[in-house]
Amino acid sequence: MGLFERDPGLPSKNPSRSAWLDENPLKNYRHSDSLPSYSDVVIIGSGFSGASTSYHLLVDPRTRLSNIRRSADQPLSDGKLVTLLEAREACSGATGRNGGHLIPANYRDFIADTEAFNSPMRVAAIRYMEQIGALEVRNFIIENKIDCEFRFEGNLQVYSTQADFDHALKNLEAARSWGIGGQQVYTRQDLQNLFGPNENFGGIKIPGGQVFPAKLIWFMLFQAINAGLNLYTNTPVTKVALATREERQNLPSNVQNGNLWCVTTESGEKIYTSKVVHATNAYASHILPDYRTHIFPVRAQVLSPAAEYTNNRLFPFGLSLRHGLEYAIQRDYPNGALILGGRRTSSKSLEVDTADDSVVNPNLSRDLREDFKKPEFSHLGLDPQNLYNVREWTGIMGFSDDTLPYVGEVVTRSGETLEGQYILAGFTGHGMPKCFRCGREIARLIKESFMTPEEIRNIKYNSNQSVNPASFEAIIERSQIYNPTSAVNQIDSSLWASIGTTNADTWDFPILKVMHPTPDRMRTVNTSTWKNRDIIPDLQSNL
Repeated sequence: MGLFERDPGLPSKNPSRSAWLDENPLKNYRHSDSLPSYSDVVIIGSGFSGASTSYHLLVDPRTRLSNIRRSADQPLSDGKLVTLLEAREACSGATGRNGGHLIPANYRDFIADTEAFNSPMRVAAIRYMEQIGALEVRNFIIENKIDCEFRFEGNLQVYSTQADFDHALKNLEAARSWGIGGQQVYTRQDLQNLFGPNENFGGIKIPGGQVFPAKLIWFMLFQAINAGLNLYTNTPVTKVALATREERQNLPSNVQNGNLWCVTTESGEKIYTSKVVHATNAYASHILPDYRTHIFPVRAQVLSPAAEYTNNRLFPFGLSLRHGLEYAIQRDYPNGALILGGRRTSSKSLEVDTADDSVVNPNLSRDLREDFKKPEFSHLGLDPQNLYNVREWTGIMGFSDDTLPYVGEVVTRSGETLEGQYILAGFTGHGMPKCFRCGREIARLIKESFMTPEEIRNIKYNSNQSVNPASFEAIIERSQIYNPTSAVNQIDSSLWASIGTTNADTWDFPILKVMHPTPDRMRTVNTSTWKNRDIIPDLQSNL
């Protein structure tokens, strides 16, 4: 078996308890006692990706299905039925277990990514998309008045050696040559003023947010449920396969066109559908084995002392240490608990190819506690030896081989497109600024697949073709970070994908073509970035 080709399996039955999930209003939600025998769309996974797909299919007036059935008891002619299956409680995966950050990449790792991809233009385009995506999430939260401890105070990365800081400044210069701005440089004295005596040589703050992630997801799921979503928690999916001839014969004749998929759950229940959405991130390859190595699990660990330890003011912004390998925010600033995550490098396996979030790694626990001695946290007076009232949990990220998510129709390693199956997975720890937009893309593709040729022609006819959302001018206007004084390069519009199949929704912004699953992308595994991403572990270790 090759590197990272193991089956990640299903999510753990008894996961470590994330503080974000203490009061989950959808913990054991089930639309009905049994699954519908047929649903037009079945979404697997209720994290940010699955929730966004549901929201855009059922709620957003710009992308929602034209007619929606709220129950399988209604006639098929009443509209489309959308069902979401979740293996555990709602939002119990990575989105409900992360560190509470909403951070676009901006200047970070710009040079390393350029060397890996041999395309600074592609690297710049990824950063513009993440910036636009982060702003869209911010605006969505504000416009809907979502109570999720949200603020947009930026993220400060500090550097503990002069060489690291100098290299960061070179990355900053490279990013700015593409017009990527919004940064604030901190000198050593600035950091002394901010944290007191410390050994950091400098830092750079970028635009970014802090959020209670699960509350954002629950809001979208509640909105979708009110619009007709059939949600079933604690319903793990074990298999998706083409329906047999005998199975098809037992279904209504008006669902017989095209591929018909049989979705089997762990309990043995089956639900038939024409559209399947794989929104399971690290666990996607359990059902889609061709995606093993293309998407693989990486375990993250988070520690949070009780609020009484951290009710002194920390900082309103997010903090990144050791090139983002450690990360921290204070919840509900200035009175909430500290959330501190990271320390993968304390494990010889780097926690790579590890899909078990039921336990914590004691080596990471030890070193995360030692981080409290750092100047950034030392004024809290936390003694790791006497710190007992602490919440600690793990979560499983889905890393992709080339850092980019797989978003679009499912393509196998042999190059076959599985008609009616869609994927959005492999966000490599950067799902928060991407998932909302990617979920909308999947929803749009599904909606368009249900439309007649005449309806498609009408969309194209009525669209405002004078607007090119892929133009550099449109991209920089949306991003709000463009700095014309430093820009010497522009992104070619050819890098951006069509918006849906019609490219008619000119109000939207595009995703990148390289995010699509394609035969070429699926044929080989791209390891060019692994050296710089702490991916290759000590394979002799059992940690």
